[in-house]
Amino acid sequence: MSLDRFGRSPGRPNDPRSIDGRIPDDLPARLDWAPSHPTRSQAHRPLPEVTPNMATLAELKATRGHETLSDWRVITQEMVDTYSALTGDADPFHDDPEWSKANTPFGGTIVQGFLLLAHFTWFSRHPAGEPIDDVEYVLNYGFDKVRFVRPVPVGKPIRARLRLLDVEDRGARAVLRFGVAIEVEGSPEPHVVAEWLGSAQKKPGAGTAR
Repeated sequence: MSLDRFGRSPGRPNDPRSIDGRIPDDLPARLDWAPSHPTRSQAHRPLPEVTPNMATLAELKATRGHETLSDWRVITQEMVDTYSALTGDADPFHDDPEWSKANTPFGGTIVQGFLLLAHFTWFSRHPAGEPIDDVEYVLNYGFDKVRFVRPVPVGKPIRARLRLLDVEDRGARAVLRFGVAIEVEGSPEPHVVAEWLGSAQKKPGAGTAR
């Protein structure tokens, strides 16, 4: 079965639902790997398809620097409350809209940072990517860098901008490195920036990603 650049089956239908501070002065220097971000006037323009068709890890590596945009998603208060109950990450500024509106500068509840990171998988699948024929599967390999630079309001549409940073060959596998920025509808700056890694297990006989 062919897998996309995130190690998942392409052609998966999109979810029919539209689901969904100040930054430290040194942040841009620390996060120069982060994807570029559109101006407010550009935020709702469709992004042209910039990731070419790819069949191998070597061809994927040749596309370093290209960006893609995910579909929009809304994280609802019900989703936040469920996550709070499952994980214990419960606070009034996540779960109590009236309290948060009255006692914080956020204007309402905000999404847990780790719940936002958990949505990276959704963002990577919507839309589905082109297949990589020489990969058996891809495991989540974690993060090198994560910053929650602005709160994400509950109920606001969000999406991810993903940039391929590198494909590092390591023999029987390759490490895929992506810069990811979560954007909030109507906001001119990213709210979460991260460097996300995937461990791609090669098929037997696959070549080297050089």
